[in-house]
Formats: sequence, C-alpha cells, structure tokens
Amino acid sequence: MDEKTFDDPRFALNRTYAKMKRVQHELFNLGSILATKPEDVHEKQARITSGEVAQLEREIDAMNEDLPALRSFVLPGGTRLNADLHVARTVCRRAERLLVALSREEEVPTEALQYLNRLSDALFVWSRWANLVLHKPEVLWDPNQAASARTWE
Repeated sequence: MDEKTFDDPRFALNRTYAKMKRVQHELFNLGSILATKPEDVHEKQARITSGEVAQLEREIDAMNEDLPALRSFVLPGGTRLNADLHVARTVCRRAERLLVALSREEEVPTEALQYLNRLSDALFVWSRWANLVLHKPEVLWDPNQAASARTWE
C-alpha cells in the first residue's frame, strides 16, 4: 500500500467503497441464480463464478499485507465502519450456513457457497483495514473482562 493511502484515509475508503459497491452487484447476481430453478437459468443470466471468488481472495491477500498479524481475537469497534463491517460479516456467515442447509435439499452452485465464504473473510479483513487507515486501534478480546473473571469490591 502506498503512503498516500495512510496519509489520506478518504482515498483508501473510496477504494473500499468501490469494492463494496461491486460486491452488492455480485450479491444480486447470486440472489438471481438462487431464485431461479436450475432448469430455468438462462445462459446469459448473471451469476457468481470462480472469477468473483478469486477477486475476493486477491483483495483479502492485498489488504492483509498491510495489517499486523493477529495475536488475539478482535471485537467490533474503534470506528463505526469497522463495527458495520463486522455486522455485515455476521450476516454473510448466516447466509452461508443457510445456503449450506439448502444445498442438502436442492442443487446450489458451488461458486455461490465459495463466494459467501470468501466474502465473510473479506468483510473481516476490510473491518480491520478500516481501523488501520483511520488510525484507530483494534479492539482486542480480553477474556478477563468477562463478569465472571472480575472481582467486585
């Protein structure tokens, strides 16, 4: 990542927003395929392919290069964008579990499952990256902050 990204968070965030807009289009393509019976899918109907999965993997790898190694679980927080991306990741994981359940009953494109899996990972990386470019520390999990671990006076 070039220094301009970290000097001007708006530059970095605009690039991230562009990725998210693309993902929204891809999710509509995924929904279109899932809403269509396999025998009714048109050859020109938009769909998720291995290309979209590979694109997410490239983006995950590129953003991970800028991030410190994880030594703890991270919690949502630091910035609103970070927290929102964590919520989106959770919703994406839920959709992935529902699609796995559906795949036990009906034919589901393999790429759809792969895409949701990689997207949830991308959302996690994007959440960490948002705090990095906005110069906010990550909120690390501290198991000793649980009520059962604290002594009250």
